[in-house]
Amino acid sequence: MKTQPLAIAAAALLTLVLTIASCSSAKSDWTKAADANTVSAYQNFLAAHPKDEHASEAQAMILKVQDDNSWAEAKFTGTAAAYQSYLQQYPQGTHSGEAQDAVTSIDRAAAWKTAQGEGGTAASVQAFLQKYPTGLEAEQAKAKLKDLTRYRVRLASESSDVKAERELMQLKVRFGDALHDLVVTPDTSGKSFFIDSAGLTEQEAKSACDAIQHKHQACQVVQL
Repeated sequence: MKTQPLAIAAAALLTLVLTIASCSSAKSDWTKAADANTVSAYQNFLAAHPKDEHASEAQAMILKVQDDNSWAEAKFTGTAAAYQSYLQQYPQGTHSGEAQDAVTSIDRAAAWKTAQGEGGTAASVQAFLQKYPTGLEAEQAKAKLKDLTRYRVRLASESSDVKAERELMQLKVRFGDALHDLVVTPDTSGKSFFIDSAGLTEQEAKSACDAIQHKHQACQVVQL
């Protein structure tokens, strides 16, 4: 009669031992997988312990490691195509913002090189800045544009700002189509007020002044 209770107790003890051993094994395997931090290590853990408390974390880590590996590969290649490939695989990935910035940076550098290859004209530089208003190359483009458009067409000079503003309104009516953005510019002494065009290239300023002189309006090309 005592044999049956003993057998039950032994079975319970064995179950407990096996459970403890299993838990210990899962804990050890999880530590090993986390230390290795590779896709295969986490997959091996899931195969051995599909219902363990760390199973969902292992699945999440597989996705993260795959994301990180693809990003490392894209950075190593360093081309716009590589970064775009990463974005196609992981549009919401951990590194998607960095990838998009990298693509923009590469495209901006290529566009600036093209703009300069086109002779670095004011038109090509302005077109570049419209598309890429910020960034290292944008600062270079702004400096280049400022250098290219340092010429003005000067239409008149007045002794006061009131007279200059009055003359400005009249000149805008007459030559606003030929010269956009006419402005009043005081000289350094503040005693004279000029009516000038916006910045132009030297050739643009000369052509505009020639056309205006044909309409019997005095003008001169000045360099600032």
